[in-house]
Amino acid sequence: MPQTLPPLPAAPVPTPAGRAAHATFQALLAALSRPGSVHALPDGNAWQRLSDALLDMEVSAYTPDAALRGVLKATGTVLRPADEAQYLFFPTWEVGTLEDIRRARVGSSVQPHQSATLLLPARFGTGQMLEFSGPGVPGQLRVPLDAPHLPELLDVRAEQRFPLGWDAFFVETTSATVMGLPRTTQVRRVN
Repeated sequence: MPQTLPPLPAAPVPTPAGRAAHATFQALLAALSRPGSVHALPDGNAWQRLSDALLDMEVSAYTPDAALRGVLKATGTVLRPADEAQYLFFPTWEVGTLEDIRRARVGSSVQPHQSATLLLPARFGTGQMLEFSGPGVPGQLRVPLDAPHLPELLDVRAEQRFPLGWDAFFVETTSATVMGLPRTTQVRRVN
């Protein structure tokens, strides 16, 4: 006699927070897949959305910002020093930020994926003209970017030899948008 199988459980219904985290993660993936392109984040506090999408109890994070530290802790993530953290959040540029970035993990030749991901403040459509090239960029793409201490940041990045290096997201909070800069992308300052 054939056995009947029990009915399948109903598919889970995502919460509004879950949908926002998923949409944020999709925007981040698109930003890294197409370096230099700008992608919208869901409505709400951009730094909150980013922490909700990227952080959980299995990853570590760092921020020098006291207010954001509480937001990061609420995700269950472990807060670590800049040289140990997987994600480094810089909602503002403070004294010591460049040194924190210099200490960020760049991976190793055996495990380049063990590098950090930086999240940095920026404004899009204005500032230093940059030319992006590499995977995900059709030919060369010129992008104006206004980020604190951008020349110094690019100098630190240039010291890293692929496959070593970190991935970065530039975050514009006023428009709740993000731009990705993976370590595979070459960047040249124009004029």
